[in-house]
Amino acid sequence: MKQVGNGIYSLFMPAKRIQNKIERILREEMDAIDGQEVLFPVVMPATLWQSSGRFESIGKELLRFKDRGGADMVLGMTHDIRSTRS
Repeated sequence: MKQVGNGIYSLFMPAKRIQNKIERILREEMDAIDGQEVLFPVVMPATLWQSSGRFESIGKELLRFKDRGGADMVLGMTHDIRSTRS
């Protein structure tokens, strides 16, 4: 494992093999209880954060930027924001 920045690490072998084994065990246990694995995006439209009020309440810790089309985007800190869409 190599630290490349504060809280940012690169995994090399055998650490990557260990991570894969842990993931396999977790998947097996989740499958045993009929759990579902989901993957959430890291980059999200700012509208999700604006609708929750957190876009304005979080300071410089929230990375904000615009996509190529000029839409406001964020690098998601959490995935607990609910969309206002049904």
